[in-house]
Amino acid sequence: MTPEQRYHAAGHAVQSGVKADMETDVNQQSRGATTPKHLRTGLNLVMSDHGSLAGLLIGKGIITEDEYLQAIADGAEREQHRYEAILSERFGKPVKLA
Repeated sequence: MTPEQRYHAAGHAVQSGVKADMETDVNQQSRGATTPKHLRTGLNLVMSDHGSLAGLLIGKGIITEDEYLQAIADGAEREQHRYEAILSERFGKPVKLA
């Protein structure tokens, strides 16, 4: 199989696994930890893709682990600030997320 075929096959498998997990784990089902299924499947695949790409780049010496950690920290902080701005506007006062 090509890498693209493997990716799509694994994506369908993850989707099936998420659905099975939702239906068989009462605690997760009651907490909504895996719903909606398509959202959870997408998140699982994004995490898998991200880790694989980071590992590939670090393994080839294109980036260092320290550079990677700095970049993802920067990105997380940008996302934090984005939500702070949204919520500050919504509530009409400064919001600081921690």
